[in-house]
Amino acid sequence: MKIMAGMNCPRCDHSMTPAFAHAAATIPYVTPEQILKFAHVSGDVHQVPLWKRFLPHAAEYFVTHLCGECGIYIIDIKHTLSSAEAKELAQILTR
Repeated sequence: MKIMAGMNCPRCDHSMTPAFAHAAATIPYVTPEQILKFAHVSGDVHQVPLWKRFLPHAAEYFVTHLCGECGIYIIDIKHTLSSAEAKELAQILTR
């Protein structure tokens, strides 16, 4: 498991706080082209299947980093962690 502790913010170079985001939650985004339209529907960054939003399933998490200085929030959407992996990483990060 790759740990990205000690990551600095790409915007302001301050230390970022590692955290987790639930992978079943949608992460909406709107493209510049959609903004220019009168009405638009936001997309989903990582395409959560509809059934995962409503039916019970094993928890999955993304590793995230938050900059408390400038507010940038980074989410690694290409890699998910199981609940056990997230707990293991959380224990390492809180030592």
